[in-house]
Amino acid sequence: IFVEKLKAMINTNIFFHATKELTTDAFLIWLFYFLDSTPELEDSKQLVFDSLILRPEDKGRLISDICIDRQKSGPNGRIDFMVTFTFNDSCEKQSVLFEDKTLTTTTNKQLTGYKTDYPSCYRYIYCKLGYINTAEDRQVTSCGYDIISSRLLADTLSRISDKHVIIRDYLEYIKETYADYIDSFETRLFINKDF
Repeated sequence: IFVEKLKAMINTNIFFHATKELTTDAFLIWLFYFLDSTPELEDSKQLVFDSLILRPEDKGRLISDICIDRQKSGPNGRIDFMVTFTFNDSCEKQSVLFEDKTLTTTTNKQLTGYKTDYPSCYRYIYCKLGYINTAEDRQVTSCGYDIISSRLLADTLSRISDKHVIIRDYLEYIKETYADYIDSFETRLFINKDF
């Protein structure tokens, strides 16, 4: 019964068919625009921004006017996308640079190059669905990027999964394929001795 259920899920979930890095970009871009599209989604938008985008000291500040530049080129390469938004209380515009990875990693040159090209961003975010080892974590954070892991993304999306079928399907995909699998490493290695 599990195999039949898994097969049905794979056949009907678009994200099992679109496994390229671009799919994550497309989903996140769609999500930010979707959450900014109607007042009924204001609470969900705030939840996502508080969890993924805003600095701790800015959580709770309302935002609007989301605009996204995709595949923006600079002297040091092409970023995945940049989210620009406005804080409602100050009318202050802010930009957040996103570098997305699925299973591959990055280099200091790539990350610092992007920061050189776009030096005044509110935040620099490194979003990776696959496993992030200690060396990669150190490298990314030493370059001044904040990490969004598949677990953080899944936990955030689980709180708004009832808002749209695409959110629910993407959540199911990243939870099963990445977050739960990565979470199982400790048990498999240290308890089950599954080396």
